Amino acid sequence: MESRKTGAGAPGGLVAAAGAGAGAAVLDAGLYRPNLRFRVLRFAGPEARYLAALRMAHDTPGAGIIHVDSMETAERLCRQLRDAGDSACTYHGKLPPATRRLRLRQFRQGARRVMVATPAFGGGMDRHDIRFVIHLRLPASLPAYYRESCRAGRDGLPAQCTLLAPPHSGCGATAPLAAYLQGGACRWRLLLAGLGADADGWDSCGQCDHCGGAGQALMPPRPPLDLAALLTVAGERIVIDFHEDSSKTFMAEFVQAR
Repeated sequence: MESRKTGAGAPGGLVAAAGAGAGAAVLDAGLYRPNLRFRVLRFAGPEARYLAALRMAHDTPGAGIIHVDSMETAERLCRQLRDAGDSACTYHGKLPPATRRLRLRQFRQGARRVMVATPAFGGGMDRHDIRFVIHLRLPASLPAYYRESCRAGRDGLPAQCTLLAPPHSGCGATAPLAAYLQGGACRWRLLLAGLGADADGWDSCGQCDHCGGAGQALMPPRPPLDLAALLTVAGERIVIDFHEDSSKTFMAEFVQAR
């Protein structure tokens, strides 16, 4: 794909994170990553967003990270991914330091395919073949979203960055993040403009959800997730777990009838 010029400006937070002064010039390639495909998918309720993340992580080939807002969500999502046959692990602040280091190492070395992480998951992630990053939580800011998403595709191959949002997701977000969520232009244009880069003259990345690019699959698709496999069956009774951290028992005949 033809490279897009973004100008020399960069947000002070990103410059500072790199150890440079606030007035430092940043190369265009430092912000624009042409192999990253950005999209925002909207769902009416938290359960719908949760199930979308579960299906997406299972169905998407390659390694990935799911950003969630709580330890409870992380553990439950990880458990259901494992029940579906995925190699997954969690990372959150309530884990002992030694366990956090072990899980980082397992994910970095490829022993785990999916990392489900809370905001306690900071820097230090050096894995180049991450094919997807899913945000099940609203990022703290647009620079934070950029940093977390840019863990994907460091090998230069295509990767998908997805933000799962409610229908009216601008409420409570910082102004640049709200503009990214609600704007109708190219996602990369909105992202660069929100980060303080010069996006004047930007046309289209050709692959985000607004520009209409679906991209090519990197590997053969994985078998689709069968939610029925996540149910516990005991004789004629079926126990179904619900997203609200509760479970109910039904007669098998009743479930089949529905």
